[in-house]
Amino acid sequence: MGNDLVRRSSDVPELKRADGFFSSLFQSRTERINHINRSVIEYKPNRIEAFLPPGSASCSCVISGGVDAVRSNVVCAQIACAAENHLPVIILHEGDLQLAEAVRSRFGKDPRYAEISPQVPAFEPMYGLSGLEISNEIVQSTPPEFDMKYNVKYYLDGVASLMNGIGKSTSFHMFATCPHLRIFDLVDDAQTQGKITDQTAQEIRSRLMMGQSENFKLDSVLAGLQMEMDPVLWKSGCGLEPVNVFTAIKEHKILCFDIVSLSSQMMTNIIIYQLKLALSRRMPFMLVVDSLPVNANRQYQDFLKMSSNLLALTLVSDDLYAMTGGDDKLFDSFVGRSGLAVILSHKSGASAKKWADAVGQYDEWVDSYSKNYGTQTNPRDIWSSHSSGNSTSTSRNRAYKVRPEWISGMGDTEAYIISQARRETAHIQLLI
Repeated sequence: MGNDLVRRSSDVPELKRADGFFSSLFQSRTERINHINRSVIEYKPNRIEAFLPPGSASCSCVISGGVDAVRSNVVCAQIACAAENHLPVIILHEGDLQLAEAVRSRFGKDPRYAEISPQVPAFEPMYGLSGLEISNEIVQSTPPEFDMKYNVKYYLDGVASLMNGIGKSTSFHMFATCPHLRIFDLVDDAQTQGKITDQTAQEIRSRLMMGQSENFKLDSVLAGLQMEMDPVLWKSGCGLEPVNVFTAIKEHKILCFDIVSLSSQMMTNIIIYQLKLALSRRMPFMLVVDSLPVNANRQYQDFLKMSSNLLALTLVSDDLYAMTGGDDKLFDSFVGRSGLAVILSHKSGASAKKWADAVGQYDEWVDSYSKNYGTQTNPRDIWSSHSSGNSTSTSRNRAYKVRPEWISGMGDTEAYIISQARRETAHIQLLI
C-alpha cells in the first residue's frame, strides 16, 4: 500500500468542542437545560477523518446532500479508512466524473487501484471464475422475459470445460463467439487430438446435451449482454489487465467502476451476482454506491436491502431520500443500519424534514414572562394606589434537535454528523 494511504492513530485529527464552559456562562438556566437535552455537540472546524478512527472501516455509512466536491472528499476519506484496514473497495457510479477523478487522484498510484469505464474498458465478467460460477452468473443475470430454462447451466459448464481442456482462457468473447452448431465437432476434434481424455469428452457431451435445447436463447442473452457491456468490455489486445468485481474483491483492490447506465439490466445483474458470490465465499469488502436509484433494478434493490457483517455499505447521493424513491421505510432502514451519517445541505424541504426526523426530537423548555398592572381607589383617599407584578412560567414542548430549515440553510462545507461509534450527533464545518 502506498505511504499516502497509511493513516495511523496519530494521524486522526482531534476534535475540539466549540460549545464548552465559557459559552455556557452566557446562557440562562433554561438554555443550559435545553442544550443538554438537545445533545448536539458543536465542534470547531475539522476534517471528516476525525470521525473515522482506525478500525471503523467495517461500518456502513450514508452521505447525503451538499455539493459534489464535499461529497467526494468524504467518500475518499471513507475509502482511505478501508484501505488502511486492508479492506477491498468497490465504487459503483453512473458517469460521476468528479467522483471518479477524486478517487483516481487520491488512489491512482496505489498498486491495488483499478478502474473500469468507457475510457478504461477492462471489464471481463468471466475472468477468474470457474465454469460452474460462470454458468450460474449467466443464468441468474438473465431477465425472466427470456424464459431461459435452468438446464442451460449444464450447457455453459460443458462449453467452459471444453475450452479449458483445449487451453483457451475463459472469457466473455469466447462464449459470445462460440460456434454452437459445431460444438460437438469441437469435442470430437479435441478428443482425437488428445487434448482431452475420452472420459472428459463424454462428460462434456453429456452436459452439452442436457442444455442444448436452450442454446438459441443463450445466443440472444449473450448478444444482449454484448450490447450492454460493450462500452466497458475488455477486449483481447487492448493492453489492459482484465478485471471484474469478484476478482477485485478477491485480490483486495480498490475498483472504481463506471457502469455507464443502471438501465443496463443484465450487466447490473452480473455485478450483483459477483458481489453476492464474494459474500458467499466469506470475503469482506466495502461497497460505495454513488447516486444509483434504488428502485431502478430489482436484484440491485434486493442486494442493498440485505444485511451482512461482511459488507460495509456506503451510500452517497445529493439526496438520499430521493435516491430511495421517497420510500420512508427504505430510507429509515439505510439510516438505521449506518454507523455514520453525514448530512449536508438539502434543497428539498421533504428531504430536510426526513433528516430532521432521523436526528430526532427532544424536550425543549420554553420560558414565558408576563407583567401585571393594577390600580386601587379608596373613596376616603384622594390618591389611587398602583401595583405591578412579574410572573414567569415554563412549558415543555417536543422540538427537533436539528430543524429542517437549518438543514436547508447550511453552507457547502457545513454538516451534521450522526456517529454510532462516538454515540453522538455533531455539528461541524468540514475542512476540505
